[in-house]
Amino acid sequence: MNLTYRALASVLKYGQVIPSKLERLNSASLVEKKKHLLRPFKGYYSTENDLVDEIKVNILRTEKLSENIKFKTVECSIMDLADDIAYSTYDLEDGLKGGFFQPLDMIFSNPKILESVSREVSTRLQKEISINQIRDIFVEIFDRWLFPEDNKIDKKESGAEAFTFLRKTYLDSKNLARDGYSRTGLTSFLVGKFVRGVQIKINNEFPQLSHVYFEDDIKTIVEVLKTYNYEAMISSPRLKIAEFRGKEIVKTIFETLHTEDEKGVLLMPKDFQEIYYTINKADKPRVICDYIAGMTDRFCVEFYGRLKSENPETIFKPF
Repeated sequence: MNLTYRALASVLKYGQVIPSKLERLNSASLVEKKKHLLRPFKGYYSTENDLVDEIKVNILRTEKLSENIKFKTVECSIMDLADDIAYSTYDLEDGLKGGFFQPLDMIFSNPKILESVSREVSTRLQKEISINQIRDIFVEIFDRWLFPEDNKIDKKESGAEAFTFLRKTYLDSKNLARDGYSRTGLTSFLVGKFVRGVQIKINNEFPQLSHVYFEDDIKTIVEVLKTYNYEAMISSPRLKIAEFRGKEIVKTIFETLHTEDEKGVLLMPKDFQEIYYTINKADKPRVICDYIAGMTDRFCVEFYGRLKSENPETIFKPF
């Protein structure tokens, strides 16, 4: 693609090298060894060291890099916030559309889910975020849809009027979850709110490394939504089954392609085979990983099905 240094730097979110499995083991205690091997390490491969140094030198326009400089460009910082906005808003919309929850479900969630959200967000933000604060955030988000001016109730009103209020609130909650126009309106409202809460801190020495960030109250809302989406939807049995199945499919494909006799490599396209045969042995598994990572979901499932003869006639279909 011949990307510019600035474009490459915009995706360089984690500025450390991914250590080898042996290095991770040597740096871990006996109790932590298994945890260290299972935990994903965020960074870049050691094979990209020279390229990363080249990116830094050209962007900072300096001959020598200081180890004290935390390298993260303003574009990368913006993309980081864009990711947070997407995860907090579009996952929420998916959760509503998929029937995982509706607004009232969120406000009156299972206490265990809210406790988990409270614990996780408090750790991330390094300040206490209580269950009541989380509920208040949900009420604030859905206020204009569930509690408009024509759907308010006075404490002195009769039981019939209170029932009417509750019925309308319940129907509005269901409608927001199932109506695409309303969900899009909610998402647009939240995206606008979050974007308006972005601030920037200029780095006078290296303007390229200026930092953008959320205001504190917006950061709290974003983190609460991200964590709630994970706990209530992504960790639900409905998606965990798909996740488990997905891991099995990817693992099976990798084990089929990565064999001691290297015959599995013949199942890959010619261009990947050429790369595989020309690099050192230690990096060969990464070529296979790159090939699998480049598959679409549909192609990955089809590839697995052809390996396992779930649809036998497809073995005659060329890749």
